[in-house]
Amino acid sequence: MESTLSKDTEHPVYTDPDRPLLALFLQELNIARRNLNLYPPEHPRITASIDKTLALLNELFHSDRVVTLGIAPESIYFEETWLDQKDAATREFARFFSALGIATVSFSAGVSSTELIRFNQLLRSDRNTLEAQGGFEQLLEQQQIKHIQVIPIDYDAFQANGRVHPDHPQATGALWETFLHGLQHGILDFGQRGEQLDISAIAELLNQKSSTAREDGGQYQTAVEAFVEQSVVSAAEPLLQTRTGENLNLLLEKLTPTARQDVLKNTLQALDRHPEPARNILPGIDPRHFQEALVLLNREELQISSRLVNLVRNFTDNTGQGRPGKTKRPAQNLSGSVVRARLNELFKEEQQERYLPGAYQSALEDIMASGTATPLPEEAKLELKAQLEEQSIERQTAAIIFEMLNHALDKEQEVAVQRHLLELSRFFLDTGDFVSLRECYVNWSTYLNSGRAGVDLFGEKVLAAHTQLTFLTEVLDGFELWDEEVHDALREYIVRVGEIYTDLVIERLGQAAHKEERLRWLGILEEIAPVAQEKIIHALEDERWYLIRNLLIALGKERNQATLKNSLKFCDHPHPQVRKEAIRNLFGCNPATANRYLLKELQAEDPAAREAAVQLAELSRDHAILALLHKRLEHAPADDEDLELQKKIIATLSRMGQRESLPVLRRILFNQGLFAPRRVKQLQREVLLNLPRFPHQLAAKLLQELSRSRFRKQLQAAQELNAQERP
Repeated sequence: MESTLSKDTEHPVYTDPDRPLLALFLQELNIARRNLNLYPPEHPRITASIDKTLALLNELFHSDRVVTLGIAPESIYFEETWLDQKDAATREFARFFSALGIATVSFSAGVSSTELIRFNQLLRSDRNTLEAQGGFEQLLEQQQIKHIQVIPIDYDAFQANGRVHPDHPQATGALWETFLHGLQHGILDFGQRGEQLDISAIAELLNQKSSTAREDGGQYQTAVEAFVEQSVVSAAEPLLQTRTGENLNLLLEKLTPTARQDVLKNTLQALDRHPEPARNILPGIDPRHFQEALVLLNREELQISSRLVNLVRNFTDNTGQGRPGKTKRPAQNLSGSVVRARLNELFKEEQQERYLPGAYQSALEDIMASGTATPLPEEAKLELKAQLEEQSIERQTAAIIFEMLNHALDKEQEVAVQRHLLELSRFFLDTGDFVSLRECYVNWSTYLNSGRAGVDLFGEKVLAAHTQLTFLTEVLDGFELWDEEVHDALREYIVRVGEIYTDLVIERLGQAAHKEERLRWLGILEEIAPVAQEKIIHALEDERWYLIRNLLIALGKERNQATLKNSLKFCDHPHPQVRKEAIRNLFGCNPATANRYLLKELQAEDPAAREAAVQLAELSRDHAILALLHKRLEHAPADDEDLELQKKIIATLSRMGQRESLPVLRRILFNQGLFAPRRVKQLQREVLLNLPRFPHQLAAKLLQELSRSRFRKQLQAAQELNAQERP
């Protein structure tokens, strides 16, 4: 990319051919934002402006699937170059976003007009309002804006002796250096100076650094340890210790699972070294975080004393019952009198119009009233009455609310419905009723998308609650808390919510210790893969080979250009199991390339690579692959390792079912005589076991021949074994 120098600035001016297109996009985005201050979202002028903005953005995606703009007070940083400050659209864009405290804005391919409208509606608020609502990250999540990312940085968060001024933002690297400087001089902690810290900014840095921790020679881990240590030690008084606990809890809430685990581990170790502050710091931290630490890390890894382990466990046991949402209340069957009493309370005259459509209310009252005529058949009446008596009042209330959502609600009703759905969602999660939890999410989502909803951008609470990190974590913990009978419903709920669970599921997949757990998380990941492909691709940067292998399996469910591109990257991975899944994905997108890599693996010196390749060969229809497999069977097994490989080749050839393979298998059976070596006899048994599975019709003739030979008893035993294995 070429650049020239402007007379008015030291920064190079962007002169790429895309530069006019980018300037037009910025201009249209500014226009769309201003129009939303004048017209409602459905106005034709808004629609036309958003469509034009989206068309320009899609043109930019032809060059890069993600368009990221760095924000400075007077200019925009794009593809390592500063845009022309003389351009009015660039200057307005930079000043506006800089005033909101935004460092970067990223638009990803797939962004919709709805997302652009919602994003521009967010921009109508000032910085204080946005922060009061939880900040951009939470608001984007609440509004389900998935293809626009914003990174806000509060540059006041890391002032050291007044040397950093908010009007002169530092790069992230410089902020990290200032953070380390603060640790070295004892000016960053959650003690006496706790109020000076911006917890969101610290969380942002720790989240970013935790993802690259293996590359910094331990600097990140040392910094986390020093930060937690200073926070615990500096809090000398009970009041400051309590504040430290509360601030640590706020920090933990904002961290990714990996970073949170690092901070939790160091917090427990620091409290073990300094037991005095522990009793005042612990109450400020949500017990769920410590429960997570004790599950993920065993005592040896934590290297803490049994005294502190018992203190934490006692604390979580004692406080867990007193915290909202931690009591597991089993659903109970209610007597008719109790149901009647609760319904009467629900149907109070002053509440009827607020909570119930008239027809539904009348039907329920008719059913519950004795001796009252009703248009419902007697059988239907008894059935519905039985259902009411068997279900909890919470499920009955939920059914009533779902019925309400079939009609337009006024503002007061929407507020009441949201409040009840929030409480019901919490209740259903705590009681393991994931069918009802899914219904809460689905019915409210349907209402929001129906066109009847009047909920404004900042007023939507239900979906936001379902997608909060703590809520997501508790849902995933449900697999350990509840019996298997509810696991299918739990899985369906997670898949329905979808993409927001991707990162957490991937992390649990990487940490799963047992095959059953890995299959569970992998199955969920495969189901949400169509909407989570970008996150799965991003996670392929992990260094754990077994996680990469499983991510490639999930990615392979979506056969498209992205699958092909990312699978190709791992065809030369050091681990054969990773290469195996990468090549498997290629067979679904580009068989010619897959055959080329498979041939290379079959000829590799590494036995594990050859074995993995043999298991893949059934996907191939290439004659060279088939010929190489036949060649491997020309000689008797040289050793036990060679025997196992040849047995796998026989199984693969049987699944492939090529007629050319039948003479090869016949030779193994008949060319060795009665006194064949031990390994050859084992190979013959493998042929007899797999031959009945051979799909080619010519195999029937060979089986008939074998039924009259000395192999007839072995063949009969193999056929009986296959019959037992057949479902």
